[in-house]
Amino acid sequence: MSLLEKAIRGPRKSVSRSGSSLFARALATLEPPRIASAQTGIELASPSPSPSPSPSSSPTVFDSIDYDALRMEISSLPPCSDSMLALWSVVLDRIPLSAIALFLPRGDFMELAALRGFPEADRASASSPIPDRGIPYSLARSLRLPSSELSQEASAILSPILCHPDSMILRASALGSSSGLDGLWVYHDSRLDGSSEAAKGRFGSFLTMVSETIPPLRLAPASRDLPKAMLAASKKYLTASIFMFGLDASLGPPAGLEPIALLSALYDAASRVLAQTGSIFYDGDAKIACVLGSASKADPDLALFHFAKTLKRVLPWLDSSAPLAGSASFLDPSSETALEDIRAFLKS
Repeated sequence: MSLLEKAIRGPRKSVSRSGSSLFARALATLEPPRIASAQTGIELASPSPSPSPSPSSSPTVFDSIDYDALRMEISSLPPCSDSMLALWSVVLDRIPLSAIALFLPRGDFMELAALRGFPEADRASASSPIPDRGIPYSLARSLRLPSSELSQEASAILSPILCHPDSMILRASALGSSSGLDGLWVYHDSRLDGSSEAAKGRFGSFLTMVSETIPPLRLAPASRDLPKAMLAASKKYLTASIFMFGLDASLGPPAGLEPIALLSALYDAASRVLAQTGSIFYDGDAKIACVLGSASKADPDLALFHFAKTLKRVLPWLDSSAPLAGSASFLDPSSETALEDIRAFLKS
C-alpha cells in the first residue's frame, strides 16, 4: 500500500520531525556561514591525530577539523528525500570554507544545486537551458581525486556559472558512493591553499565519502511536452485526478540552495508517495504536476489535500516553511477532449 493510500484510508501514528527529515533537523540548528579563526572565537571539536604539515605549510583550521565527528553526525540521521540538501547545510555550517558550490546530476550534466561565497552570478541564466547552468558529466567524472585543483580549462567552463576571478584557485571533489558519481563539490579557500598536502587530502576525501549513508538526489528532469506526457500516464487508469503545485513563492531557498534543489527534493518525495498509483512531472519552471489514477471517480480536491498532507509527513519542513500552493481537477482519460482538458488545466 502506498503512503497516499494509507493517508486516505485511515489515521496514522504521529511522526517525529526530528526523526523523519534530516533537512528539517539541519535547518533547525543552522547558523550563518562561519569562518573559524582566532578572531571569531568559534570552538572546533578536538582535532584527530594527523601527520605533521610539510615544512612549506603552516597549520590551518583545516588541520583541526574533526571529520570523524562530522561523519557520525551525518550517518546517525535517517535517510530522506531531502538528505542531500541537509548534507549541504551541515557542510556549510560546520566547514569554514570561504566559497563552495554543489552540482547534482541532471541528465548528461551536473547542474548547480547550491552556491555560497562566490561572486553574485547572473541569476537571469537560471531559466536557461541546462548546458548553460551546468557542466558536462564527463568533466565531473574526471575530477575524482580528492581536493584536486582545477585546470584552467575546467575553471573556464565553470566561470559563467560561478563568476569567479581568474586569481581564485578552484578545487573539486567528486561526491561518490557505491552507485557511482552522485555530485560534485567545487570550492575555494586561501587557507586551504596554504595547508599541508595531508590536510588537503583529508578534506577532499571527507567531501567525497560523506554521502555514503544518504540516498543520492538527481535534479528533477523537465518534461518536454507536459500535456501529452500527463495524458499518456493517465491512460493506465479508468479515471484520474490531476494536480499542479509548487512551493510558496514567498519562500526563499535557505542556506544558498537553488530553487531547483528544493523542487527536486519535493519531486523525489512525491514520486515515492505516488508509488504505483500515479506519475509525477516537472514543468521546467517552478511547478510539479502529477496524475493520480483510480478505478472510480474521486474528488480531486480531496485527493490533493491527502496528497499534500502525506508529503508533509515525508518532508516535514513543508508544514511550516513552505506550504504547497496547488490546484486539482478530474480527468477522464478516455474522453476525446482529454488532451485539451489537460492543457486548459495547466494554463488556469
